[in-house]
Amino acid sequence: MNAAEESIAFYMEIGIAITQWAQVEVTLIQLLLNGFPEDQRDAIYTGYANIDGFGTKLGFASGVIGKHFTGKHLEDWSAIEEKLRNLVRGRNKLAHWRVHGWAGAAPGKNRALIPWKVTSTQLPKMYLQDINGLRFEFSAVNVRMMNLLARIQGRPDNIDKASETPMKRLTLNQLRQGVTLHSPVRLAPKTKREKKKKKKKK
Repeated sequence: MNAAEESIAFYMEIGIAITQWAQVEVTLIQLLLNGFPEDQRDAIYTGYANIDGFGTKLGFASGVIGKHFTGKHLEDWSAIEEKLRNLVRGRNKLAHWRVHGWAGAAPGKNRALIPWKVTSTQLPKMYLQDINGLRFEFSAVNVRMMNLLARIQGRPDNIDKASETPMKRLTLNQLRQGVTLHSPVRLAPKTKREKKKKKKKK
């Protein structure tokens, strides 16, 4: 992976991760509204939507959910809530940290999300593969919530249980393949030259 490919992959992963988090919030709303009759859901949704900050929204939702869930459902929700409270830190970094680059760095380390204000000698960073791993965490917890909602409604899990476990983060080569599949920038000039050299050797 060269620097140009890494730049495309970096911003792609940020976009996918933020979109995946939005789906997490949608599923949380569905879990919240499930405990209310149809004619009360608009009012509950309006109140929820006007709360600032995901931590506060989660606290409100959890308070309501805790009164409606019992037994194994409540136990499953408590585990999900704990996971969400941990993941929201990563979500906030995606939304609020800035991008910084290092020319000539090793592949996968050319750019990262970093805090606006650094208070320690060791700079916190979120590199390409860190962001990729985070969006897999978002996806997995969303599946857990979707399956919990299905069970509460008396239905079988919507999605295979294996998907509740985050995928392993992709390798740089796998991330590069994603760039060449979805981007108009197919191959960098250096890569083309390397391919021509290989053909000449044959």
